[in-house]
Amino acid sequence: MATAPLRTNPFDELQTRYLLLGAVVCFVGITLAIVFVFQSIGLLQPNGALFYPVLMLLFYGGFGIWLMRYLKEHKVALPQLWGRSPSIWRWGMLLMLAGLLLLFSLGTFLTYLGLMSWIAPPLGDGIVNSTQEGILPDQAWLAQFIKIVVVVIAAPIVEEIAFRGILLQRWERKWGVNMALIASSIAFGGLHINNPLGMTMFGLVLSLLYIRTRTLAVPVACHVINNVFALCLEMFSSTGASSEEASQILGVSFWLGLLMMAISTPMLWMFIQRSWPRHNTVMPYVHNIQQNTKIVPKGRVRVRS
Repeated sequence: MATAPLRTNPFDELQTRYLLLGAVVCFVGITLAIVFVFQSIGLLQPNGALFYPVLMLLFYGGFGIWLMRYLKEHKVALPQLWGRSPSIWRWGMLLMLAGLLLLFSLGTFLTYLGLMSWIAPPLGDGIVNSTQEGILPDQAWLAQFIKIVVVVIAAPIVEEIAFRGILLQRWERKWGVNMALIASSIAFGGLHINNPLGMTMFGLVLSLLYIRTRTLAVPVACHVINNVFALCLEMFSSTGASSEEASQILGVSFWLGLLMMAISTPMLWMFIQRSWPRHNTVMPYVHNIQQNTKIVPKGRVRVRS
């Protein structure tokens, strides 16, 4: 079946610096609004348990709305950017990838903790205990609920649209697919300052999933699964640690982190090698415009080799 060529590609003219500017303006504006407006009427305090979850919820909500307007102004069709969700999900592959990515991320984070314990022991102890802050009983359930909404729903959708949907495809038009994959993944990892190396790998795998399946539904699903795994681990490890216990944890974290990375890296590398696109690969938006997100028999998303 012949495909009609795409007359104009909106990613040729789209400027990604405005994407970053929009994110910064949203974050700063919402932070100031919470500090001055909410605090003045006594709803939220900067040191309260609800402050950060509400800030993140409002940020992702506000930035998500701004993204929709940004795409509309640049004549980017959201249905073609998103692509059609496959009728048959390969849950086994997604669960395996999410597990490997989580293992790699935990490995890089634990390795970082181990290094900090050797270089600056007080800083390492502070990192361990910083995740064990108490929450007021009357705010615990609400703070946790908002956090779950942000981590499991808002963040995966907004981040995938911004990084995989926009940045990856804009930079592909500017630098080519290889550089776009690397640059967008590094940008994604750099904004997650608590674990940049692990999140760079995470971004690379999700970018390859988007190019391979040509739908954001798959990387979003993998993102959600990964975040659910991470939340469950955080809940199970939410007990406080004394200074002596923290030192013992940091003492073994470096080697445990290396072990996790040694287990997960070879399998992730195999996926990357098999999924790496050719230089003439058609990006998801262009393909979906041309093919109208056609699904091949048996309900599987067409994967162009």
